[in-house]
Amino acid sequence: MTRSPWPAAVLLLLGVATAQQGPPPSPAQQEYQSLVREAEAARSAWAAARKEFTQGAEYQAALAARDAEKLNALLQKAPKLDLTPYADRALELAQRHAGKDEAVLPLAWVVCHGGNKERATRALATLHRQHLASKQLLELFEPPYLLPRAADPEVVRAFLIDVSSKHPDALVRAHALDVRVTMLQRRGASAEEMELAARLAAEAEILAQGSQLYDKIVAPRFERERLQIGMVAPDIEGEDLDGVKFKLSEYRGKVVVLDFWGDW
Repeated sequence: MTRSPWPAAVLLLLGVATAQQGPPPSPAQQEYQSLVREAEAARSAWAAARKEFTQGAEYQAALAARDAEKLNALLQKAPKLDLTPYADRALELAQRHAGKDEAVLPLAWVVCHGGNKERATRALATLHRQHLASKQLLELFEPPYLLPRAADPEVVRAFLIDVSSKHPDALVRAHALDVRVTMLQRRGASAEEMELAARLAAEAEILAQGSQLYDKIVAPRFERERLQIGMVAPDIEGEDLDGVKFKLSEYRGKVVVLDFWGDW
């Protein structure tokens, strides 16, 4: 019997790490991941080409002259982003795995990134019919403004109502409620729509406890109740550039500039 050169504790840790990584992606998942990478590469190439175009001398001259007619004419010649080939591949992948979990992410990608409202509406209708209980529907809800713009509003509304009332996962229901709130709180909304939005937001807040969505939902109320001009600022705690811990309240009576920034 050949003994392993690795100590038992190391082998145990390696086994735990392997188990935590989960099973390798299926061929369908690998195909979807490859499709998304290729689509993102195409989007990046388009963004770079468009940036180069808008920084060109002719475009910059029209921009400086505020010549709207010239700018519009130039933009007609600007590089266009066509994701149709990738959307077609995603739909074909979903068709090959119709009714299975492997179809959900390709269909969701078509809805949010396919760039065609009719195609997105069909994909969303398929998700509604065949995958209403899938937790992968979360892909449709971030950011929340994508879904309402992507497909036919009535199809979106019917889908969201069923997800928010029937899905087995509380967080998925909360996200669906949050998008419904976004749709209701549009410019010119009626008093009844705003009242319904408030009720749905309260329900979503309960379901989203402990998640990032909860923080997003309660942020407007926190702003109203704690961040108005004249109110005492929340007592922020942190570390300075030298690693020394501090509290905002320690600077009471002094002028303090707070710089909030993020990196995406």
